[in-house]
Amino acid sequence: MKKLMFVCAAALGMLAACQSDDGINNKVPKEYQPIELTEVQTRMASESTDFAFRFFRVANEVLGKEPQNRDKLILSPLSASYALSMAANGAVGTTLTELTDALGFSGFTMNEINAYNQKLVKELGQQDNTTILSTANSLWMLDDFQVLDSYRAALTQHYDAEVRREERTKAKDAINAWCADKTNGCIPEFLKDEPSGEVMLLNALYFKGIWATPFREEATQTEVFTNEDGSHSEVDMMNREDSYRFAQNDLYAMVRLPYGNGAFALQVVLPQEGVELAQCIEALDGAGWKALQESMTWEEVDVKLPKFTIEDYRNSLMDVLEAMGVHEAFSNAADFSKMMESAMAISAVDQSIYFRLDEEGTEAAAVTEVEMTDIAAPRPDGVYEFHVDRPFLFLLTEKSTGSILFMGKVTKL
Repeated sequence: MKKLMFVCAAALGMLAACQSDDGINNKVPKEYQPIELTEVQTRMASESTDFAFRFFRVANEVLGKEPQNRDKLILSPLSASYALSMAANGAVGTTLTELTDALGFSGFTMNEINAYNQKLVKELGQQDNTTILSTANSLWMLDDFQVLDSYRAALTQHYDAEVRREERTKAKDAINAWCADKTNGCIPEFLKDEPSGEVMLLNALYFKGIWATPFREEATQTEVFTNEDGSHSEVDMMNREDSYRFAQNDLYAMVRLPYGNGAFALQVVLPQEGVELAQCIEALDGAGWKALQESMTWEEVDVKLPKFTIEDYRNSLMDVLEAMGVHEAFSNAADFSKMMESAMAISAVDQSIYFRLDEEGTEAAAVTEVEMTDIAAPRPDGVYEFHVDRPFLFLLTEKSTGSILFMGKVTKL
């Protein structure tokens, strides 16, 4: 039985944990300029944001009871969207419709989807000269296996994919070297074993940035974090009082912590006292998120934010995607005839994550794999307290398109 494996790797790295900082600490941020979107792309950006919240909400319902996800759950919506969009280029009929509907791209043509992704690939990394965000794509064909020329051309044209051919016995080392290079050493060994598929598609995102206003290390103190189950943990709590974009309603408060010139930010959602985090997750969607962004105002905020690291973390997303309406692509009825002549179906979708938060900034990495198998209310004026000492939600976002690179929850530290 032949297998075809597609992989999307997103890596966001910072500081010396992966490699050097490339001197971005010494640069003066250029003035922020939003990415210009057409009317169609503006609608697609909105739908992509809604996909991110649906994706996380369904994952929280489907995966939340698994042991590794009881305390934390983190995903990369952008990584998943790239991976599934590239797979969708080879699909037709119901298989294509279910994939694009799940992504929020219902009613858009594949050309429009590709053009939007191409704009993200080319322009997201140009938003801030003090924050590095690079994108690299590659199509790997092992031994003598071939995809259709038209499919290869679509990925080359719209995703700037590098085409590579490799002997199977050498593929593991070559692909791991590519991943390590494109993620600045953050993902040095993506493949643990020799690949079982004939084709692999990889997308690597690399992010490197520092807070626009760093937290002072000497202000970090050991403080108490109240876990979702009522227990308490001692954590390293970062502290800073400053002017931040801030908003709140009856369910939660939110603060925006920018990197560099403000193009990218970590947005932290903290439930109001007595409100469960699950209520906030259920309430958030694309429209609500847009309204929340528009309601944010500059306020003096006393921020307490725990340092934390999430590593060696992996989830299967098959059940999540099925709950979002993707069925045929996983069955014998799958039609990927625009990808290759062989009858193929998706047999696995997995995502691995690394995420670290400290005084200087954020380091994160994600790998998304799609494997395919042959089948024949406001507070009074003053200083706002934003003490993240209980379960919270966080999103790493880009400002002009609203792209959500990472989204996660922490219920226990």
